[in-house]
Amino acid sequence: MRFALRCALWGGALAFAILGGLSVQRAVTAEHVREFQAGASSGFGERLSAIVQGFALEGLGFAALFGLAGLAGGLFAGLGGRLVLRSDSQTDNRLGGFGLALGAVWLWCYLGTYLAGQYLPFLAPEALLLVTGIALLGAFFGLALHTGLLGFLSGSTARPGSARAFASSIAVGSMLPLALNHIQEHPSGSGDPAALLGGAGILLLSFPAAYLLALALSPVLSRARTTAPLQVAGRVIWIGLLACAVATFWLWDLGSNTPAAATRLSSANPPPAGPNVVYVVVDTLRADALSCYGYGRPTSPFLDSIAAEGTLFEDAMSAAAWTKPSTATLLTGLYPSRHGALYHGSQLRVPEGEQTLAETFSKAGYATGAFVTNPNVKKIFAFDRGFDHFFDSPVEDTITTAALRESLFGRLLTAVTRRQFNWKYENDVLAMNEHILPWLEVNRDERFFLYLHYIDPHSPYEPPARWRREFEGDHGLTFHNERKRLVGRDRYDAEIRYTDEGLEQLVGKLRELDLWKNTLFVLTSDHGEEWFEKDDVLGHGFSLYQPAIHVPLIAHGPGVTDGLRVEAPVELVDLPATIADLAGVLPTDSDRHGDGRSFREAFRASDWEDPDPLFLENEFGIRQDESRSFVLRGVRRGPWKLVLTEASRYRPPNAGYPEQELYHMGRDPFERDNLFFEPDQRPLVDELIEALFQHGAFLDEFGLRDGELAVFGRDTQAQLEQLGYLNE
Repeated sequence: MRFALRCALWGGALAFAILGGLSVQRAVTAEHVREFQAGASSGFGERLSAIVQGFALEGLGFAALFGLAGLAGGLFAGLGGRLVLRSDSQTDNRLGGFGLALGAVWLWCYLGTYLAGQYLPFLAPEALLLVTGIALLGAFFGLALHTGLLGFLSGSTARPGSARAFASSIAVGSMLPLALNHIQEHPSGSGDPAALLGGAGILLLSFPAAYLLALALSPVLSRARTTAPLQVAGRVIWIGLLACAVATFWLWDLGSNTPAAATRLSSANPPPAGPNVVYVVVDTLRADALSCYGYGRPTSPFLDSIAAEGTLFEDAMSAAAWTKPSTATLLTGLYPSRHGALYHGSQLRVPEGEQTLAETFSKAGYATGAFVTNPNVKKIFAFDRGFDHFFDSPVEDTITTAALRESLFGRLLTAVTRRQFNWKYENDVLAMNEHILPWLEVNRDERFFLYLHYIDPHSPYEPPARWRREFEGDHGLTFHNERKRLVGRDRYDAEIRYTDEGLEQLVGKLRELDLWKNTLFVLTSDHGEEWFEKDDVLGHGFSLYQPAIHVPLIAHGPGVTDGLRVEAPVELVDLPATIADLAGVLPTDSDRHGDGRSFREAFRASDWEDPDPLFLENEFGIRQDESRSFVLRGVRRGPWKLVLTEASRYRPPNAGYPEQELYHMGRDPFERDNLFFEPDQRPLVDELIEALFQHGAFLDEFGLRDGELAVFGRDTQAQLEQLGYLNE
């Protein structure tokens, strides 16, 4: 036990001194300490809090980790140290066991967490704990076997035995990732014998490398003593660490998600004549995941009933494939390049003479409220324009959660628990309803426009246990992408079913308050989700294929035909104008809001068609500081869809992926037959590219984007010209 305490002391002190410095570096150099911030950079107090909490987290976390490694070393000394290390010294055996434990933890942190996340995703907590334990034990005994073989091969030349243990841990920890990378990246494929032999050869090199390293470590470990100056330094560091821990207690700012005080947004003027409007966006909800769109699982029994009583659009298309640009379009009726909310840190803006949908309703005398659960659409990015009440408190990042995400120990916790320290878990549909329903209660006598943005189907897919069990399938023993596709989809579907119950609770409250009959209820999504339909891609923001942009659109209430299904494609840039038109707040001589035009006529005839082309644009970066890792443009006319790819990290054109694509959605809904280069489609392609080019020129002249031409970068334009397009 004393050995374990000494290990904890020195491990925590080293982590405090070394890794704490990284906390300082990040807090000092980062523009914003917390995620999804904008405006002025973080102030001194915020940075100081981040530094203190980073120091405490690294120091205390790794103190516990090193202490456990010390206990493992003591246990190993008593059970097998002498056999493996060939040492009569109990101290040397403990030190060797400590080295093996650290090596096992390192292998798990560096390699095991990645492999487990890739090949065994979506494990239940108890299964994840079991896998973690087995992996750590396997790594420990694997390193012990390597150490024993090293002693056998070298004739125990390298003394003490602890030197071989540390050397084996370092050598295997370096060589094993290299070997696996060689196998995975081999041009002949990971299953090719040449790839496997090459990996085995790299791993064999760990023995001579460990032998040389053991010789170098041997004199150091055999004479290692803790001197008085080092003891003093360790105590000073620990005093500082404890001070940081005490300060963290006072600076702890995880915050709470208590219901917001509902305020009445009353007006002295009589309420407007139009209906109430409840505008619901369910984040990351692809249309074909709902039962009413033909999905075979019962994900949406309540929404199915709403669709049966109202109008369902079978082919609705989001403006972009990720949240910020598409949601800004849903709230303005402007194309993404026109409102400028294109990137992670950008703000929603409107050109002179335009206004948001909330501003339109507010000027018409409506009380306006919004409750949002995605940090991309926070008040700080100006998404609150026109709203009297805008609730985004649950998505505010805190310094504590930021420290957990950014610290090395916090990342280890994320890998071991699979829990992300972010904004989603406390903001599910029922939790948000605790804020929304009191607002409805208080404002029941007003005419209101209420915007609701639920987050549940967005990753990480973590539905409550009851719904997770309901949708769990028996998929047998599956790994990697197949497991993600099967088990992950189960959880995604369960999230949708949970959201469906939350929406039933919302509508139940509207009925209880006698508001439902005079409420225009509109439900859609900002984008969909890819589930490996095209190549090995899971998520959104990476393409303009149908799984990412085909979203549900269901309307119910005044002005909406019962039981109608509209087959013609519609684009959601037209939805704000349509909602305003149905509510009677558009000017009498106009059918437009922003760039969109009302398709109110579609609610009266299932054979309605939009004669104009529909446009798509998408610019996305995986990290906060990226903007153009995925750049795509598209146009839709009737059943035809054309997409041009300027950049794609996952599908780079130089790797053989198509840069120009044309699909007939009626005959080829899964977009497998690219007709772009078919000679008989040349006139159509020319027409669609010309429409896309003219649209790009409009966006470039009248938009609020920063940077290059809205639609065609230089490389893309040059390629099209080489193919005979865009020429005079």
